[in-house]
Amino acid sequence: HPVMDALQAEPGRFNSTVLLREHDEHDGFVDRGPPPAAPPGTRGEVYSNTNSGLGFRVPLIAISPWTRGGWVNSETFDHTSVLRFMEVWTAALGTPANCVN
Repeated sequence: HPVMDALQAEPGRFNSTVLLREHDEHDGFVDRGPPPAAPPGTRGEVYSNTNSGLGFRVPLIAISPWTRGGWVNSETFDHTSVLRFMEVWTAALGTPANCVN
């Protein structure tokens, strides 16, 4: 992959980088079954006569010298999880990524 080739061309850069590859849409190819849904009658879980539930999982791959190869995290995340990671990480570095909007 061109991005990985560019990162690995400079070991110093690769050793201080995490590459996050998140699928914007699920396409339904990640899960082997339908997404989990709240039991029938659960208050607030139905929108337009459809059980909203959590929806399909959205895969994310983290590539870095610091990641554990072959490990799968089964916690629940969403599309804003990467943004939250960046906020926490940059704040820990002493350079918080604040957005005015």
